[in-house]
Amino acid sequence: MSHLSTNFSWSSFRKGQENKYTANLIISFFKDTYKSAVQLVTPYDENYIQSLNELCKEFLFTKALKNHVVNEHLCPFIQVLLLVASARLPDVFTKKFKKVMKYSGLFSFNLQEDDLITRYLDSYAHPVATYFAELLVEVMPGANFAKFLNTHILSECSLSLDSNDSNPVTVADILMSNQTASRVLRAVIRRLVKPVDIKNFFTVIQSCKSNKFGIRSIIPNKQHGILTDLADLCIRHPSEEFQRTFLRMLPSIFGFTEKHSSSKSREDLFIRCLVGMITLSELNEHITNQSVQENDNNDDNQYFDNKEDLVNPVTVPGCLFVESLFNFTYAHPIKVINSLLSQSPKRLIAWAQHYQLSRVLEALILSESVISELKITLLKSLMNGFSVLACNPSGSHVVEALWTATNTLPQPIIYKELMAEQLTNATNHLHSHKYGHFIYRKLSLELYKCNKTLWLTRNKSTQAINNKRLAVAKSQDIKRPRKSLK
Repeated sequence: MSHLSTNFSWSSFRKGQENKYTANLIISFFKDTYKSAVQLVTPYDENYIQSLNELCKEFLFTKALKNHVVNEHLCPFIQVLLLVASARLPDVFTKKFKKVMKYSGLFSFNLQEDDLITRYLDSYAHPVATYFAELLVEVMPGANFAKFLNTHILSECSLSLDSNDSNPVTVADILMSNQTASRVLRAVIRRLVKPVDIKNFFTVIQSCKSNKFGIRSIIPNKQHGILTDLADLCIRHPSEEFQRTFLRMLPSIFGFTEKHSSSKSREDLFIRCLVGMITLSELNEHITNQSVQENDNNDDNQYFDNKEDLVNPVTVPGCLFVESLFNFTYAHPIKVINSLLSQSPKRLIAWAQHYQLSRVLEALILSESVISELKITLLKSLMNGFSVLACNPSGSHVVEALWTATNTLPQPIIYKELMAEQLTNATNHLHSHKYGHFIYRKLSLELYKCNKTLWLTRNKSTQAINNKRLAVAKSQDIKRPRKSLK
């Protein structure tokens, strides 16, 4: 938990005011995603509520608000005032909220403008006002948010597109295409709670077939945060319907056709698009350029290290996004899993040594959404690289995750012995290595090398204890989320 304590001198914002009103504002942001709590300590001013009312009338419930929200110096104060008013004056704030929306000028379209961006995104795309609009969505009363969602965000826009983009477009679709305005849409996604609203939201954004706006514009415009928020939405409100709907959207978002299927003759490119956050056409172009560069280096008889080529393209948002998909508990990301497992052992071993891609592999290994047979497939793909991975800062975590996952596999002792056997020849090196000694101790390699029978006995007993603990944990797991919201 982190705390931000700020002292404000109200008189600096009120001309001609002799008395100074000072208050302490403590805003606590919890690690629980997107949940924030506002707590105000006892103010110094006994007439704090009256003073706050006066400030709201002068700065918030006024027609001058339209100018305030675009002022880079005044807007931060207006945002703090908005937070305090929503917490301290809930009744007044709810009653006059419509005035705040109206006076801010952020939620009305200038239909006289010919330019589409100016017409619908003039206010949302403002580099200062967008932060106020984002906060306004977060503190919006429930009834106002429901109306705002259905009559504004999901409403169709009257516009003329090219012949190729003649499908209906909503405000949400336009917001997705703009780097600044998308902050408002992300705030809306974080506010979605009701199953009906979530279902309607998914239905609307899927209906847009335009490449210029909507979900197909997310990757070209690098709006990765929208995908992350949608994935988190499916995790916060687990439902097979929502998770399956979102997973079905991914291929078209990354430029794959609906009939695309994983090729058995070569590595599937879907997972590489996800971790790289690029479209299929961009990845194919990258692969082509990579091949040309490799051929040129070979012709010049130069040393060519292709380890980076096995990893790239990769982005931190892409890896975090794939990790979140492995947290889907009802609609399993089968296409993503199969695509990852289709990669060559050489590429997977390189991924396991990457500081971020190793976390993707670790998430897959420990995920409840991945069946045992697929985890065994990954184990066998990485097996020949265990001695290298065990001495790598990232790879050692992957090996440790595989060891932990063997407890959930059928006949765990077989795979434990398989892992230990692969590392037997490197025992002495692992014992003295900075990272390898963790694996050396975790797998009890010294005991395995000196007394294999005792090692098997101890690991079998450990397996029995783990199975018993798992059974007890399941029997005590009373709170079980529903599989569907039908």
